[in-house]
Amino acid sequence: MHFLNDQERTQLKIQHKQERDGRVRDRIKAVLLYDKGWSPQQIAEALFISDQAVRNHIDDYKTSSKLNPESGGSNEKLFKKQSEQLVVHLREHTYLYVKDMDGSKKEFVKRSQLTQVVRDSIFQESSMSSLTML
Repeated sequence: MHFLNDQERTQLKIQHKQERDGRVRDRIKAVLLYDKGWSPQQIAEALFISDQAVRNHIDDYKTSSKLNPESGGSNEKLFKKQSEQLVVHLREHTYLYVKDMDGSKKEFVKRSQLTQVVRDSIFQESSMSSLTML
């Protein structure tokens, strides 16, 4: 039942250890277990997902090496300058709940793709740190 080569298997194991998104980790596990000879039913039972989801994950990987779920959120609704302002503000202020923000900031955050803005900010910071170390 092996359909992965050694290099693909190794790369998927490395990606699994580094991946933060549990959905992607489940997809990687499904592919690796199927490659080991597990049935979709066995994988579904182990991962607490449906047989059909397992089949979809395996088919997606076989046809296009897809591991990321389609539901990646909507397109950003803020202009670049607004996103930059939001990142600056969030660096200066930490809110546990949106309800703690005043009205204008709530609307600003609602219109943004907050998770993506924060991830981009963190990525930019880590990239800049790496560049300054060189």
